[in-house]
Amino acid sequence: MLYTIKQGAHYASPRTIKLLDSSKPRSGTFVIKNECWYDTGTYGTHLNKLIGVGCDLFNSYSYRLAWRPAPEPFDFEVYIYLHIDGKWVRSSKLKYDLCGVVKGEATHTYAFDPSGENIRALVNGEMVERHFPFKKGSGWLMESYFGGVPTAPWAMQTNVTMEGVLK
Repeated sequence: MLYTIKQGAHYASPRTIKLLDSSKPRSGTFVIKNECWYDTGTYGTHLNKLIGVGCDLFNSYSYRLAWRPAPEPFDFEVYIYLHIDGKWVRSSKLKYDLCGVVKGEATHTYAFDPSGENIRALVNGEMVERHFPFKKGSGWLMESYFGGVPTAPWAMQTNVTMEGVLK
């Protein structure tokens, strides 16, 4: 599905509500368009959300992939991004959450494996595993989102598929 984050917005459109089982492995593809690249010195080093799974009604527990521009133009860093008890929980060093650096405009693969009390995120076969102590079951699709405090400085697009959820 092609997601567009409008200039000055956080949420991408279209916004949908899709229920799913958060305990099942999920996989798909993504493309981060070149217009998503920006100078992090000017617009911030925050993480933008790409795709993921919410595990409860109020988004207190979720696992996602997040991205931000890499130093090289049109390259993007992709991270595992966890919300636990309503807070972003990262490793002691953010680099430990890095799943890989990807090229803009290219199609990349990803997968989530939420087995047991850990969550594994793979990007183009590179895996990061993190502790995720929450009961998984009923959940919902979490779609593209820009930033934390800042809003998109211009329109940006991602194209994301998720097996069993999006076509």
